[in-house]
Amino acid sequence: MKTAYNILWIDDEPKSTDTDQADVRDFLEESGIRADITFVEATEDGSIKERLEHHLKDPDLDLLMVDYNMVGLQGDQLVRLIRETDHIYLPVIFYSSSSVSDLHEAVRDAQLDGVYIANRTALIQKVKSVVGSLLNREQTVKQVRGLLMEGVSEIDTQFYEIYLKVWPKLTEGQQVDVAKYLREIVDERAKAAKKKADAFPSDMDALGNHLTEKFLTAVYDTYTRWRLTRKILDISGHVEDYLAELKKFADVEGDEIPLNKLRNDYAHKSRKTLSEEHNTERCIAIRKSLRAQAANIDAILGSE
Repeated sequence: MKTAYNILWIDDEPKSTDTDQADVRDFLEESGIRADITFVEATEDGSIKERLEHHLKDPDLDLLMVDYNMVGLQGDQLVRLIRETDHIYLPVIFYSSSSVSDLHEAVRDAQLDGVYIANRTALIQKVKSVVGSLLNREQTVKQVRGLLMEGVSEIDTQFYEIYLKVWPKLTEGQQVDVAKYLREIVDERAKAAKKKADAFPSDMDALGNHLTEKFLTAVYDTYTRWRLTRKILDISGHVEDYLAELKKFADVEGDEIPLNKLRNDYAHKSRKTLSEEHNTERCIAIRKSLRAQAANIDAILGSE
């Protein structure tokens, strides 16, 4: 789920799109999305293909707006050029002051996929329809969860960057003040932990109620929940194969990176650092591991 849309807008009359660009920005802003529009003018010298080359290398393009009848490059030629890059599925909206039927025929003859047609007077309505449909697909719980994980994780890493930048500039007295404040935080957490320990249920009925209410809260982190789950299953005599697979969730085994470690990495490392580690092989490994853990848990739950 996106917080910004990268739009490449191509036309041979820049001024004619000013109002349309403003309308697109306003529409996306209403959905909480920033419109980052890059405008490229098609000029009579026919250099549009060369000047677009570096824009088409941008992997984060979300939408292409194209005047179909441009000087120097027809719209269908441009889309063929785009389809030869990594943007095979990039949505494209063609517009023209000519009739929509002519546009439909031209696109059909060119056998172009993922292409939408709009008369110039109905351009914004088409943008709302196409982008609105794409947004509906993104606004699922799964996508929002991913957005939150990405957004909060990136902010978290930037706290560290702020520390690295600002701390050396503090005077010794200011650093002492920060140290006192941090000690207060540590002491507060120590007191809270002691309070939790003192209040830990002493009988099994109370413990059962406590775990029912608190198991899936901030009282216990994922690692503690994993350890507790393994212990419960071990004591209850569950199949050893189930326990062996569950162990892989957080225990290092060979060259494999456990899911919990990967989760923490993706939550606490910056996007820049992750981009250096992130690759196709890791994605495949993560998907396989997620599937294996999910199947194992289903098997455990189904065995009861």
